[in-house]
Amino acid sequence: MKNLIIDGNNFFYRGMITFGKPLVEEDHTVTYNFIRNVKATVEQFFPDRVFIALEGHPVHRYALYPEYKANRIIKVGEAKKADSKSIFNNESKLILDMCQHMPFALARHKDYEADDVINTLVAQMPDDDNIVVTGDTDYYQLLETSKAKVYNPNKKVFLEKFKYPYVVHKSLVGDKSDNIPRLVSDRRAEEILDNPDLLKEFLAEEESSADFNINFELIKFKEVPLDSLEIEYNLLDMDYLKARWEQYKFPSLLKPSYLTAFTEVFEKLVY
Repeated sequence: MKNLIIDGNNFFYRGMITFGKPLVEEDHTVTYNFIRNVKATVEQFFPDRVFIALEGHPVHRYALYPEYKANRIIKVGEAKKADSKSIFNNESKLILDMCQHMPFALARHKDYEADDVINTLVAQMPDDDNIVVTGDTDYYQLLETSKAKVYNPNKKVFLEKFKYPYVVHKSLVGDKSDNIPRLVSDRRAEEILDNPDLLKEFLAEEESSADFNINFELIKFKEVPLDSLEIEYNLLDMDYLKARWEQYKFPSLLKPSYLTAFTEVFEKLVY
């Protein structure tokens, strides 16, 4: 079985790319771009199933480090930051509605992030051909713990295994995008990871060890409790989609040739 597993929010965010054109909420550009992008991605890989992992609120990470992701701001083109964030949030709701009328399995847990959900899905399907679609480099972890492939749709490449143990390296250098503090420079991190004695010396210092352990726990993927993992299976409803595309004024999606191609791509998915 070939599974396409999409990092939901990360993939939704691709729709914010407008090549310098200001975002206008009424145009629903983000939703339009999602439809085009997801069709192209499914066409590219011809999976049997598509899973979309959605975000929860990672209570364990916030309990450990309340400032986790405190610096997250969406910046796009000429739109004001607040307006841009509002547009993304509103468009994400429309996209989710679309996904509920497409043959996707929507997977989520209210207390875990999408990467934890994806890590769990991959672990539960070890013998399947799993292709994870994301622009997030944290998924280097999957290449160390599973047979999954990780495809970056922005760079159009599959990730290859990281030179160093990924979580250890990132625990040292931090992650500005997630507000995880840097402990050493990139060069020093490489020196430490090239020499096990230096890593032991670094971790022997109480403060360094404490900071490293916090970073490690923030970065490392978790396994979601299976008894509370929600997976919502949906069917293709072209009548509903066409009605929404008419409502949002997406004429190019309503062309007979596009509708036929779209239907052919998605009606092949199974569950």
